[in-house]
Amino acid sequence: MKKLVLAIAMSVTLSALTQQVGVDPRLLAYHGDKIINLYETNKEAYNSILYKLDNSFYIVDKTKYKGQEPIIDIKTVKSNAGKIFTVELLADLKSFNYMLYDFRISPTEKTVYDLGDGRLMIFYSINTVKQNFSQGVNNSNDEKTK
Repeated sequence: MKKLVLAIAMSVTLSALTQQVGVDPRLLAYHGDKIINLYETNKEAYNSILYKLDNSFYIVDKTKYKGQEPIIDIKTVKSNAGKIFTVELLADLKSFNYMLYDFRISPTEKTVYDLGDGRLMIFYSINTVKQNFSQGVNNSNDEKTK
């Protein structure tokens, strides 16, 4: 019982702290409380990580894709806890956190995943995301589809 009360108290405290300082809960889920410290001490580095989360991929209809990159089956992707990725996770892109999954993202090339529903999930290369961040390019949008 003590453990349950302690867990609830820690969760409420962490939630309040997250709301107080403005840390994105998706980053907190992946980085833990280290991200709070980064938010407070190095806003540029924090913003870079948040940018990566919001601007690393887009979704496109498979018939519109003209790229040459190999297409990877989404069923190969698992969460860090071993749970298989499902397309339903993309229903709310504003809360989706790809960092919690083992997507293989290339430093130099786009990485393309077949969602199995007629759409592709395309990750920009790591280098492209870094360059876009430094140039202030915003690839994010409400629907995150192209």
